[in-house]
Parts: sequence; C-alpha cells; structure tokens
Amino acid sequence: MKSHRIPLLLSLLFLAINMPAQDFKVIKETDDYILKECDSVFFRNNGIFIYKEFKLDTTGKFKTDGSILRLPLYNNKYAEFKDTVIEFFNHGEGEFKFYGENNSHEYYLVEGNYTNPGFYLINKKNGDIDTLPDFPHFSPSGSCYCLCYDPMWEGGVNVIFKNLKTDKEVNIDFNNPSPCCVMWINDSSFMFAWFHRFGITKIDNISKYYLVQIKK
Repeated sequence: MKSHRIPLLLSLLFLAINMPAQDFKVIKETDDYILKECDSVFFRNNGIFIYKEFKLDTTGKFKTDGSILRLPLYNNKYAEFKDTVIEFFNHGEGEFKFYGENNSHEYYLVEGNYTNPGFYLINKKNGDIDTLPDFPHFSPSGSCYCLCYDPMWEGGVNVIFKNLKTDKEVNIDFNNPSPCCVMWINDSSFMFAWFHRFGITKIDNISKYYLVQIKK
C-alpha cells in the first residue's frame, strides 16, 4: 500500500504547486468577475505570454492607393477603412494602418491615427468590428480578449475584457493609472500589473500585481 501512496502524494503536491492560488486579497467582486491583488511570484510563474498575436502583412496584399484599406472577409465582402484626413496632415502615412492578422482566432487588427485613434478588431468571418482604446490580448482558446489602457489624467475605466461567444463586454473600474503587462492564465482568468507613471521603464517600476477571475 505504501508504494501506491508515494505517487499519489507526489501528484497531489504537483497539483497544489501548479493550481492558481485562491487566497489572495479580494479587491472587488461583481456578478461578472473577482479582482484580486496577487504577488510577483504568482504573476511570473502562472502567466501565458503570447508573442506576436497579430502577424504583419509582409506580402503587401493589403496595400492600397493610400486612401482606402480593404480587408477581405470570408463572406466575400470587405471591411473598408477610408482616409478622411488630407495629405497635409497625415504626411502620407494614412489615417488607418493595417496592424496585423491573427489566423488562429480569425481576426484582423487595424490601428487608427489622427482623428481616429485606437484599434479596430475585425472578425474575418462576418466583418463585425470592435473599437478599442488599445491592443487586445486573446485568451488561450480565443474565446475572450482583454486589454489594459492608460487614460492619462482622465481616470475612469482602464481594464476591459470581452466574451466573444456571448458578446458581453465588462469594464473594470480600476481607478489606478498605467496598467501594463497583460497575461492570461487560462480562458477564465488573467493578470495585469500596475507601475509608477514617472519611472524610467514600466517593468522596473511595477508596484502591484492583479488577478482577474471571470465568472461564467
């Protein structure tokens, strides 16, 4: 019997080490999520960092005459972004820039400039567009995305996540400026950090770490 207990104990110990801790301080709880303050060790050991979620167009297939960006959809239509700013102001850069393509989750990402700042996430299947204040990060399966953005001195919401299956978007009224370093743990939990605005770099000046657990 003892020989069977050792592998069992080792398995339980492995699970205990690798399961996300649930005893962190709860900052806020709503019907949609639980916001907790975690620590740097948990943050560094549990996050999934996805490199280059959106790949740039290296073929030039999305280049236009400089006034219209046309992105082909699966329904044989196009998502179009047309410049309205005159050449004098945009210096030939275009008002909309093709940021990249995510083939795993079937999305385009367009970055707006000048009169249309922000990002536009386009569903390649049906052309639905989400207008976002910053770059989105997909969960491992692509069922959700989250983002953090810096509203400068305006305050207000700066953490957002959205369930792409139910189309439900949730804003976390965090009330702290300068969130950064978004990382998913799994499809129902992600982390982000908060840094001092006036530091040299974001990473060197991180002061707190947070865990968001999404309620199904």
